[in-house]
Amino acid sequence: MNPEEIKEFLVKTKKQDKTAGAYIIYGGNRRQREEISVFLSMLLNCGESSPCHECDACVKIKKRIYPDVKWVIPSKSVLSIDDVRGVKEDIYITPYSGSKKVYIFDVEYMKDEAANAFLKILEEPPAHGVLVIQSSNIGFFLPTIISRCQKIRLNYVMPEN
Repeated sequence: MNPEEIKEFLVKTKKQDKTAGAYIIYGGNRRQREEISVFLSMLLNCGESSPCHECDACVKIKKRIYPDVKWVIPSKSVLSIDDVRGVKEDIYITPYSGSKKVYIFDVEYMKDEAANAFLKILEEPPAHGVLVIQSSNIGFFLPTIISRCQKIRLNYVMPEN
């Protein structure tokens, strides 16, 4: 799907009160994956049925300074156990100002111990927590992690010269 179709799908799931607790956004290019992650974060925290792009939450999420949206961008795109522990300590705390806490992981691979710790969060997520993995390829993630996430596949985009 292209980004606009995905946004329409996400708005529809919110209106039907069927948003997932975990998403994996893959394919496309980095900019598109980030665009969808930011849109989803705004959708979950904006008071409107679709992001208004003007309220305090939407503006701060776009600037990456909203307290309830955390970006987890490990070095070399490999998620470590320490990255997951930090999220595990924080995710069960009530959101600071929004209705949902969103954790966006920009990773290509998870070390075994990180993947197992990540699964623990996926198995017992708090109602206010949403995990978003953005990656170019889901082939390096455990099947159990992939099966517990709502998959959003972006169409392949030719690299820019």
